Amino acid sequence: MMHLAYQPIGIPDLHQPLMARFEQIVAQFSDQIAVVAENALTYQVLNQRSNQLAQAILAQDNDPKAVVTILGGQQTKTIVAMLAALKIGRIFTVLDPKFPPERLRYIYADSGSELIITGADHFDLVTKLG
Repeated sequence: MMHLAYQPIGIPDLHQPLMARFEQIVAQFSDQIAVVAENALTYQVLNQRSNQLAQAILAQDNDPKAVVTILGGQQTKTIVAMLAALKIGRIFTVLDPKFPPERLRYIYADSGSELIITGADHFDLVTKLG
């Protein structure tokens, strides 16, 4: 089970972009736990990993309209991938590896995505997506 740490930080500026708000939170709470699943990540580590992945996504596909598919369960790396996609302004879809294979294939095909982010633990499913 994944838990997101909640830190009351005042009323957010509703006109501020989401990722700008995230960067503020990282600066304010850098050493505090941000997310806990199979392991815990601080805001600083979460931000660093999502920045690294965002750069890797851009290296693979620089098309700003390209959809990113994230194949992962309730793991910290799924949160990292979602933040990475948001940081570069990409639309993303998350596939739960527990879904039946035909459902995964349908969602993936329907998304129009050509880029899949996953870990080694789900690589066998990638080959079945087509």
